[in-house]
Amino acid sequence: FADADRFQGLRRSASSVRSSASSTLLRALTGCSQLRALDLRSSYLSSEAAQQLAYFVSKSQLTCLGLADCLLEEKVELLLGAVVDCRSLVYLNLRLNGLTGHTGIDVCQALDSSVSLTEVDLASNDLDDTFGEAFARVLATN
Repeated sequence: FADADRFQGLRRSASSVRSSASSTLLRALTGCSQLRALDLRSSYLSSEAAQQLAYFVSKSQLTCLGLADCLLEEKVELLLGAVVDCRSLVYLNLRLNGLTGHTGIDVCQALDSSVSLTEVDLASNDLDDTFGEAFARVLATN
C-alpha cells in the first residue's frame, strides 16, 4: 500500500507540473499577437489554464486552434465564448475531449454563433443523437 500511495502522490505531482507548465505557456502567449495557429494537442489544461486560453483566444487573430486529446470535458464550456469572439478562427479541433450530452449542445450553440468557423473536428467524443440533431440544425442554417 505504501507504493500505491507513493504512486498516487507522483501522479498528483505530475498533474500539477503539467498544469503549471500550461499556465506558464498561456501567460507567455499574451505577447504573441501575430500567432495564427496554436496546437495544444494532448496538453492537460486545468480550469485556470482553460480560462487563460479562452482570454487569449478571444483577443487573438488565430485561424487554427488544435485542442485534440486534451480531455477537456466540461472545461470546453470555458472556451466556447472565446471561439465565438475570435472572428478569424476558421478551424477548431476538439477531437478526443470527452464531450458528451449537454456539452455537445453548448458546442452547437457556439458553432451557430460563430461567423468564421468552417471546419470543426469533433471525432472520438461521446456525442449522442440529441447532439446530432442539434448539429444538423446548425448545419442547415449556416
